[in-house]
Amino acid sequence: MSACPEGDSEDSAHEMSIASGTTRADSSDHTQAMNFDDYVEWHEATYQPDSNASGELASTYPDHATNTSDLGNSNSEGINDPTVQVSTIISPVHLSVFTGDIVANLPYRVTHETIQALRHYGEWTYPQLRARFGISLASLHRIIHRNSTSTNGSTSRSQCRRLGRQPVVTDDLRSCLIARATASSQNRRLPYTQVAELEGIQLGRRALRRVFESEGYHRRVARIKPFLSHNSKERRFEWGGLFHDWSSEDWMDVIWSDECAFSVGEVSGTVWVTRRPGAEYEEDCLVPRFARRTTIMVWGAINRNKKSRLVIWDTPNWGRITGSTSVNHIIRPTLYPWWEFLHSTGCTNSGYIYYQQDNAPAHRSRIAQDAFQELGLSNYLLPWPASSPDMSPIEGIWCLLKRRIMQLHPRPTTTADLHTTILQQWDNLSSTDIENLTSSMPSRISALLATHGGHTRF
Repeated sequence: MSACPEGDSEDSAHEMSIASGTTRADSSDHTQAMNFDDYVEWHEATYQPDSNASGELASTYPDHATNTSDLGNSNSEGINDPTVQVSTIISPVHLSVFTGDIVANLPYRVTHETIQALRHYGEWTYPQLRARFGISLASLHRIIHRNSTSTNGSTSRSQCRRLGRQPVVTDDLRSCLIARATASSQNRRLPYTQVAELEGIQLGRRALRRVFESEGYHRRVARIKPFLSHNSKERRFEWGGLFHDWSSEDWMDVIWSDECAFSVGEVSGTVWVTRRPGAEYEEDCLVPRFARRTTIMVWGAINRNKKSRLVIWDTPNWGRITGSTSVNHIIRPTLYPWWEFLHSTGCTNSGYIYYQQDNAPAHRSRIAQDAFQELGLSNYLLPWPASSPDMSPIEGIWCLLKRRIMQLHPRPTTTADLHTTILQQWDNLSSTDIENLTSSMPSRISALLATHGGHTRF
């Protein structure tokens, strides 16, 4: 091999490092790495046999010895800026070295520096490099735009220039979007695009979704809860303060009661089916809707891990639920006998069994209050705040029954079928189902106090 060109010492010649992502060698018989000057000499001997045999490269490459590259002449196809340097190639190259099919016969392994030189000096396009070396466009982009290499030939993440488009959403812009979206209940209902319009920001839906998701915000279906006025919250908070020291065993001495309505064909939430395109109108893929939804009203009560007899309200014969009908068909024939049974069997810790009911007009009527006084239950009525179904465990029983009925297939489609199904599901309630709800009262009170009388997760 010839000596280093004039002006360059042997120590300054950089050998081309083997890249970690090296592609297949074009000639399997030649896999050794070759430094830059050896490659120029090999190219001269192989493709220019009439060159100076003395090894002085300056005769064939007159610009090589002066450390310049004649890229601007009419015979060159290189870039117009001769100041472009490749980090590991010290001596610039005459463009003919990197053009044509010369690279197809390179007797050494392809390195990152080879690809960088072909791109910067030979002006090879990305598709040409990909077709020639079998490297993906993303990998080629990383190789060509790497700024510096470490001692082992790898490039650290901190040394690489950031690729891709710079972010357009700053922290201040993100804070403005979130503050606007959460400013009020009305703003929370606005889609992301309208929130951005109010702030004068132009961003696409996907970009806006990423902005909000980065801060933990998502678009979700709003839960339905009873409206709570300021006075209602205050009364709920005061009620929670009265019972904050009750333990789970104390709450076991309460009978929880309520009415609930079941409808034929009732559907709660979104129903998902598995089907092929075009099969949306097949019978198995439809949710039936009835022109007239028949409703069945029921009354029930729970205590500790027990349940009372379920009363199916006979609307054609009894009429609406009023104070009078409630006393004649619920309080006297069902509630009072069950309350006496619990007292007589000793199913109490404090010696008393309290009775809870909501503030429905039928429950607060004078007739109902007189009946409680007559039966000796008026002293055991638990005070109850308005608009507080989340504090009553029996609401969870109704949700459980409806969910189990909806999971039936086929579901009841007539009033008689629904009547039978409700009774079956009530009988199937286990003591564990009931106790899991009645034992949750301390957690409900804690959640109520934490929200100062506001809504809870129950």
